[in-house]
Amino acid sequence: MDSSKEIKNFCEVCGLNLSEASSLKRHIRTHTGETPYHCSTCGKSFSQNYSLKIHMRTHTGERPFQCDICKKSFSQNYSCKIHKRIHTGERPYQCHFCEKKFSKKSQLDSHIFMHMKKAVSECDLPESPKTDTSTKLSSKTSSKDEQYYCLICGSEFSENKSLQIHMNSHANKTNLEVWEEIF
Repeated sequence: MDSSKEIKNFCEVCGLNLSEASSLKRHIRTHTGETPYHCSTCGKSFSQNYSLKIHMRTHTGERPFQCDICKKSFSQNYSCKIHKRIHTGERPYQCHFCEKKFSKKSQLDSHIFMHMKKAVSECDLPESPKTDTSTKLSSKTSSKDEQYYCLICGSEFSENKSLQIHMNSHANKTNLEVWEEIF
C-alpha cells in the first residue's frame, strides 16, 4: 500500500487507517452521528445502508439464516452463529481472572463487571494497598508463564511484586476515581 493511499484514508478523529475511501466515509459517520438511511416504514435512521437492510427484516419477517441442527431461523447470520453454540457447547470468550468461559462476549463483559465491582468494594482506597489487598485485586492465568492482572485498570504483569508496586498508583485515588478508570 502506498503512503498517499494511507494518508487519504486516515481518520483524523481517532487515527484509524482504512483501505478504501468509501470505508472511511462510512467510518466517519460513527463520529458525526450522521444517519442518511431511513426506514420508510417506521422512520428509524441508520448510518449504513446495510444496517437499514437488516432492520427492514423486522418489518418483513425475513429470516434467511437457519440453524442446520434445529432449523431455527434468524434475520442475521451472526445471530445464527451465536445460536449454534448452544448445540456445540463452544465458549470462545474466557475470563482472564478466573478462567470461566462464555458463548457470548456480552456474557463475558457482564462477568468481568462483577469482578471489577467486587474488587472496588473490597478495596481500602485511598489507603496504600497491602499485599493481601493486591492479591485480592489480581488474578493469574493458567499458562506456563504466570501473568498477574490488576482488576482496577487491567494492566498485566509477569511478577506479583510488580503488580503490588503498580497497585500504589491506585492508592491515592478515591473509590469514585477508580470506578471511573474501570469504566
